[in-house]
Amino acid sequence: MTFSEQYSDNFRISSTNKIDNFRSTISPGFLVGINGPRTRGTVSAGLGVTQDSSNSFGDSGFFPSLSAAVKHAFDPRLSVSLVDTFSRSDEPALANQFGLQQQRQTFTSNTLGLSADWLPGLLATQGYYHLSTFSGTTDTVSQIVGVDVGTPLGALMAVKAGYEFSHSNTFGATSNESTGNLVWASLARQLGTSNAVGVSTSYSRQTLDSTRIWNISVFTAYELPGLLSLSGSAGYSFLNSDSGGDFSTLSSNTSVSYHLGQAVVSIAIFQDFNQTALQGQNFGVTLTRSYTGTFGYALTPFINTNLRASYSENQNTGAGNTTGSQDSKVFSGSASLSWQLRRWLSMGLDYTYTRYNSGASSGGSATENRATLSMNASF
Repeated sequence: MTFSEQYSDNFRISSTNKIDNFRSTISPGFLVGINGPRTRGTVSAGLGVTQDSSNSFGDSGFFPSLSAAVKHAFDPRLSVSLVDTFSRSDEPALANQFGLQQQRQTFTSNTLGLSADWLPGLLATQGYYHLSTFSGTTDTVSQIVGVDVGTPLGALMAVKAGYEFSHSNTFGATSNESTGNLVWASLARQLGTSNAVGVSTSYSRQTLDSTRIWNISVFTAYELPGLLSLSGSAGYSFLNSDSGGDFSTLSSNTSVSYHLGQAVVSIAIFQDFNQTALQGQNFGVTLTRSYTGTFGYALTPFINTNLRASYSENQNTGAGNTTGSQDSKVFSGSASLSWQLRRWLSMGLDYTYTRYNSGASSGGSATENRATLSMNASF
């Protein structure tokens, strides 16, 4: 059971006529762990009920969430997995991690993934199906069916390749439909127990606006146990479409964490073309850049603190669902503290500052200061 009280000085995320709001939330929930001989996983759910001071008493909101991850092994060579995430919310940051959604609007999203892994001999094969549904001011349904195959090349090298077929439908003010094909391949060399380098390439095409994206990258994974962890890629991406012309960019998807005593410093960088219709709400194909830094420190075994800053910008490429779309930028900084008061009781304090440069409900830029106090009891 979680109870939280949250204050916002710009609840509607407006550049003018800011509205203060206190949101009270009570959320009963459960967490089930599955630990059978062949089946393992977790299922969790929360039933959030909210009351906002800016609304009439009794005009409450209902924001449930569900998360499930289950894997069943028929034998050491064959297994199937299910992953599902469902949420209903009005938080812009939960609608899109890169800040494309900059208005407070209620939405419902669900992401379902089914996969089967099979090891016939030296081959490692996987077939998978992804279903993404998003319902808000517009509705988007996307499906992906894919397969990949990998095999070792000697003792230290491995090659892997895959194919995906996708289909997306968007309904609303800007309705459209698109089918896509993606092929990719990678070659990796093992440098140690947990260290590797490699090269990968991919080519995708969407029928909407005849959008084509090609990428080539080098990637690496490096770890010093208990001290440093690095996973990263650097490359070049090129986009061509009938509606937006040509775009090119250096691409990267890199994260690094460094442990120093009780402190952990993490940095994440993402830069590439983002096909949003295949991931949730459809904003077309954007050129997305995102930078995130976090600093965590354990004051005591029961008290943890965290500082976080992130900046994202999204450039409209003109491809896909672009009617009414515009370039956007968002900066967010936060400080939080979690305290394990008892084995069954914990408390959290959080402050977040967010600046949106576009998409606010009244147009233009908007800022929001938010403070949250939460209590969680588990039995």
